[in-house]
Amino acid sequence: MNIFKKNIIIVQIAEGLGNQLFCYATARALSLKNNKSLYLDTYSQFRINKYNRKYLLDNYNIQGIKLSKFETLLGNIGHVLWKTKLITKKRFKIFYLEQNQKLDEDLLRFPISSNIYLLGYWQHEEYFTEYSFQIRSELQRISIPSEECQIIAKKIKLTTSVCIHIRSYNEIGEPKMPKAYLENAIEYINTNIQNPFFYIFTDDHIWVSKNFKVNGHSIPILCNQNGDGAMDDLWLMAQCDHHILTSSSFGWWGAWLANNEKGIITLPQDSGLVRNGTFQKSWILL
Repeated sequence: MNIFKKNIIIVQIAEGLGNQLFCYATARALSLKNNKSLYLDTYSQFRINKYNRKYLLDNYNIQGIKLSKFETLLGNIGHVLWKTKLITKKRFKIFYLEQNQKLDEDLLRFPISSNIYLLGYWQHEEYFTEYSFQIRSELQRISIPSEECQIIAKKIKLTTSVCIHIRSYNEIGEPKMPKAYLENAIEYINTNIQNPFFYIFTDDHIWVSKNFKVNGHSIPILCNQNGDGAMDDLWLMAQCDHHILTSSSFGWWGAWLANNEKGIITLPQDSGLVRNGTFQKSWILL
């Protein structure tokens, strides 16, 4: 099958679960808007991923056709060109490259009349707002959560639940633990919510246990960035009523999938998500 003779949208699924969801949601919205078939490159980026990420979207009811390894050879070439900045134009034959993490206004208006191969992270809700109801339905988990996860979910449903997501970025040598922000966010929740119960999700439970205290009830949970652990944690985060986020696409999706109009969501004022505009106007910036 020569897919490149077809009029289609291809997206490279990349990095951890949060970024994978952004890649899919943006491409899916473009395919719906332009009435094009969606193909998923689930191989080329993970073949060379230095953080040992795994493709995880098979756990959801997503709509898209996976490319074979042979068909993703072009994706390998495109990924190298994109990451090394060997080409700087947004369009390069069929490639459409993300230039930075700011909202790409051109992509919002882009009429797709030929093949397009999306390379980027696309961390903006504006890319898929028009189709958010359908995308939420497709991002309902179809794999079964672990037994421990289901027990915690029952506790979450019985409490006024607050998700605290603390991402350290230790794996890339850039630890970011905004202690002052977290303390302010907890104080904000305690002031505005009666009897909150905090559920802590983190990839650095040692730092949390030594340096971070939560007044009142709380449950620390080890947050795995790969595999079933990431699936369980994101599913639990989406069960919570309110969310205290740090600068992480993983946490962003926990709040977005919760889809609670009455929920309080906080974000650090100096986070990358705020600098790039990746937040909703109703979110509280502290």
